[in-house]
Amino acid sequence: SDVMTMVTAPGVRPNSVYVTNKNLSTQDNYGISFSAPISFAKWWNANAYASVFHNGFKGKYLNDDVNRQQTTFSFNAQNTITFGDGFTGEVSGFYNSKMIDGILDIYPMWAVSAGIQKSILDKKGTIKLNVNDIFNKQRFQGSIKYSGMDIQVKNRWDSRVATLSFTYRFGNTNLKVSQRNSNNEEANRAKQGKD
Repeated sequence: SDVMTMVTAPGVRPNSVYVTNKNLSTQDNYGISFSAPISFAKWWNANAYASVFHNGFKGKYLNDDVNRQQTTFSFNAQNTITFGDGFTGEVSGFYNSKMIDGILDIYPMWAVSAGIQKSILDKKGTIKLNVNDIFNKQRFQGSIKYSGMDIQVKNRWDSRVATLSFTYRFGNTNLKVSQRNSNNEEANRAKQGKD
């Protein structure tokens, strides 16, 4: 019943805790978001998304009252840049401000990624180099300070990764056009009553 949220409680052993799901009485969440394509120039296009939302948790846990509120801002953007001679580039990134989830404070998180690609072999092939999380900042950090608990959470993973890929498109690109033309000719013959 009611809203389920992840919470932490003191464990049986000293200096130990466990994580579980519990009911709180209410969670209120409301916000606004927007997304838009943006063309800065013929060679530079972007897609942007932003949202602002408010989270509120109320209830009782470990015999203490929970009444927590937080307004959070989130933004991400993807930029595509055309250099010419078959080269295109991409720069993307995101930022999440501080947010809450039950009794957990989640600290801001951000990352920037970039890539460049080149069309080759009459545009049938593509070579792409991409680096994810260039500054190695995509990590989860938070804290719980509640009912005698003082917990710091730090979670890191291998988010900075570079990849080099090659793709090639097989087949005759004119075949589909020819089939479409053939189908249109058959339809025209049928309409005109021709053999």
